[in-house]
Amino acid sequence: MEVLILGGTHFLGRHLAESLVAAGYDVVVLHRGLTGPGLYSKAQTIIADRAEIAGIDFGGRRFDAVIDTCGYTPGLVELAANVLRDIAPFYVFVSTVSVYDLRCDSVNEDSRTLDLPAGVDANIKDETFYGELKALCEREVRAIYGKTRCLVVRPGLIAGPYDFTDRFSYWPWRVSVGGDIIAPVSPDYRIQCIDARDLAAWIVRCISTRTFGTYNATSPSVPFSTLIDAASEPHGKSVRMHYLSDQALERAGVGPWIELPLWNAKRIGYDALFNIDLSRAVSHGLRIRPMRETCRDTLAWLRTRENHQWKAGLSAEREAQILRIPGNRLF
Repeated sequence: MEVLILGGTHFLGRHLAESLVAAGYDVVVLHRGLTGPGLYSKAQTIIADRAEIAGIDFGGRRFDAVIDTCGYTPGLVELAANVLRDIAPFYVFVSTVSVYDLRCDSVNEDSRTLDLPAGVDANIKDETFYGELKALCEREVRAIYGKTRCLVVRPGLIAGPYDFTDRFSYWPWRVSVGGDIIAPVSPDYRIQCIDARDLAAWIVRCISTRTFGTYNATSPSVPFSTLIDAASEPHGKSVRMHYLSDQALERAGVGPWIELPLWNAKRIGYDALFNIDLSRAVSHGLRIRPMRETCRDTLAWLRTRENHQWKAGLSAEREAQILRIPGNRLF
């Protein structure tokens, strides 16, 4: 059995390739060669831009499935789906919970998705309209493959080794450093994330069972203190948590989501971001590992990186500056 991965060298794609090989699949990874050259010894690599997929000679091979990890604009997804529909009978599209209008208490797979505003070019990848563009990509896959020949996966925040965004990785690392730590709102502040390895294993399972449809994929909602406790477990460093309110963080000029990862300030309109219903995926076999495993393995991977330039998180100087503001220290 053979599976084609579009992308596959950054984060989730690496775990997908590893999971597929472990499950006995032959794997072909199509990527641009910009990251991870020579990464896979047990998979075939095609170096090409997905925009050139119509000109690729696949040598008459047929795939059991294709997994699209890097579809961000509908035109490129439409192109890939049209080229591959006759040689790959099943299409897995990795989307995002950002397709939803999150200005509500919670969402499930039947909740309203976003529309691209009039006048915005759908052919240009634009992080401002990330969710809207992904929603259009989903529609292209369903239109070309039909509802019973495709799987649309909407992950929440993805965590674990190879997390190049640092949005989860910051926390295991910061706890390992110890000392005074700024965190959002309260120990009971709710979060959701999914280990990339759990997501990959579930997608592989869905391919083997031809599970079709649309599914949210994240973890059950847990208190923020669960993450801190899980991150503290391997090394027992002494930490002093300073849970600052939305108002205190905004007064200090802290930016949500990137500068303070996992902080979802109410003013940015993502109220449901950490209240995603995942019951449909769980009923179809999604399993979530303990948070401590994700923290432990992420930290072990972080320690293999040299001269890393953090993409998210508070610097030590910034954290100290915020804690000097009267009322922000808890002792």
